[in-house]
Amino acid sequence: MGDITLSAADWCRASEELRKLLPLSSQPKRLAVCAESSLDLLLLASACLAAGWTFVPISHRWPLPQRLELAKRAGADYCWPEHGFTTDDGLPLLVIEHPLIGLALNGELNTERSSASRIARWLQPGSQFDAHALPAIAAQPALEATVLMTSGSSGMPKAVLHPLSSHLSAAAFCNPILELSAANCWLLSLPMFHAAGYGLFIRCLSSGARLAIAEPKLPLFEQLQQSAASHCSLVATQLQRLLELSTFHADYLPLRHIMLGGGPVADTLLQQASQRGFKLYLGFGMTETAAAIALSPVTADGGIDISNNNRISLGDDGQIGVRGPQLANAYVEGDYRKALVAKDGWFATGDLGRVENGRLFVVGRVDNRFISGGENVQPEMVEQALKQLPEIEQVLVVPIADDEFGQRPVAFVRWYQQLDDSAIQLFLAAHLPKLMWPVRWLDWPSEMDAVKPNRTALKQLAERLVD
Repeated sequence: MGDITLSAADWCRASEELRKLLPLSSQPKRLAVCAESSLDLLLLASACLAAGWTFVPISHRWPLPQRLELAKRAGADYCWPEHGFTTDDGLPLLVIEHPLIGLALNGELNTERSSASRIARWLQPGSQFDAHALPAIAAQPALEATVLMTSGSSGMPKAVLHPLSSHLSAAAFCNPILELSAANCWLLSLPMFHAAGYGLFIRCLSSGARLAIAEPKLPLFEQLQQSAASHCSLVATQLQRLLELSTFHADYLPLRHIMLGGGPVADTLLQQASQRGFKLYLGFGMTETAAAIALSPVTADGGIDISNNNRISLGDDGQIGVRGPQLANAYVEGDYRKALVAKDGWFATGDLGRVENGRLFVVGRVDNRFISGGENVQPEMVEQALKQLPEIEQVLVVPIADDEFGQRPVAFVRWYQQLDDSAIQLFLAAHLPKLMWPVRWLDWPSEMDAVKPNRTALKQLAERLVD
């Protein structure tokens, strides 16, 4: 389905039709959805907006029992689809019958043309479209639009409740910087169960830009070719793999704008992509801020421009604080709510940073920092240095216990081409103090290939392997 794009008008029409499929209720409900199809997720997200329901997307990568646990944590009233949950434990299944919903379930997504024709039959050019649909959605800023899960990279995810106003505020902040308008198209390459994926949907809906729905089985470069996308979101690994292709160039693609996220990006990658004619953007954000709360084009100075951003602060301890209308309402645990914001209006993100000449540089997480020989070691600093090596595709550093130093760093690495110890040490000597050098190099575990790496799990694995 990489060659199919759907506009904001299409989504509003879908919202109105699908709204009728949700059970009538005097009180808004929460719908937990666990689906692999981006189309299903987008349509149900639209239906929830139109009906005043709360959309609760849950990653299909979780095992069945954890999906139900997360749905209950989010306070879900219904779930969909049946195979996505164990519905024999008190969570009612929502039955939905619509020409578009569930295309992936009956195998039609395996053939692009059948999917395309099915969509084309439903989205008739002459269909009526309520021109007031977008303003009507925007007029519900207090609507509890989503419960989104944090990444859970250091434990079980938290359930974060956002009003629609948070997502609209994020879109209003990001769209002018990204030069996103009704003339553009964004490739939906991010999962809707992440804040960045849902935020992408709202950015396009509020700007009138079109969304291109990615065919997961197609290589990313082919998705970019077929979708005619002007914008896309990438993580460092995706950008690195695309840059290995000589045809990944602005001369051969309609792509012009690349929003980068998911961790540090090596300067060499930024330079290569810029030289190929792409405009790149770096951002800072999290689930609690409805994705990016700081965003700017990449420049030679590095970092993210926050010179005119009053939503970001740096504490005495170097921790980044955020405030403003993008912040979520609360963490939820069933019916229980816990407010995010302290009395002074700032939310402590748990991220460490520094500011130089009005530009924010994110150093790492407070809870990732450890002490080795009496000195603080920030794993992300070690990772960022190592990612400058072209032979390394992916790296993550964790501490292990050490009788002499208390803790020492070890590195999990996925290599393009493995280096010998002397070459690595020569590189490290020019970039890091010796106390930060990994004392062991471990192979990247294959089970972490398709998910965000879990530091807690990798620390436990390192302790077993090194013991």
